[in-house]
Amino acid sequence: MPRTSKNKEAPLLIITSDFGSILACKTYDELMHVAGTMISAKSDIQVLDAAYPDLCTYKTSVGQFCSGQNMDALLEAGHDPLRVMVEKLQDAGIAVLAGIRMNDHHGEISSWTSWE
Repeated sequence: MPRTSKNKEAPLLIITSDFGSILACKTYDELMHVAGTMISAKSDIQVLDAAYPDLCTYKTSVGQFCSGQNMDALLEAGHDPLRVMVEKLQDAGIAVLAGIRMNDHHGEISSWTSWE
C-alpha cells in the first residue's frame, strides 16, 4: 500500500544502487551533497550497500578488498564515508539498514572474486 498522509505507518524504502553514489565521492563536500539528496527524498528507511559484487570497499580480514574507487580519497583523509552517511541519515530521522549485494557483477569478469 502506498504511503499517504493518512497512512504514515507504512515505511518508504529506498535502496542505493551498488553503493555507487558514495563510491564516486572524492571529497567531503561531495559526500554531503549525496547525503542531502538522500535526505531530501524524505524516506523512512535507507539501505546502504557496504559491499557490491562480493567485493568489500573497506579493508577487512574476510572478503576481497576492492580499492581504486574515488571514495579511497575520503578514507585516506580520515573520513569513513559509510559512517558519515549513516550518522547524517540518522540525524535526519531516517533508519538505516546495511545491505550486501552477492554475486551481482552482471558478468563483468574484473569484478569476480577469487572463489568464482
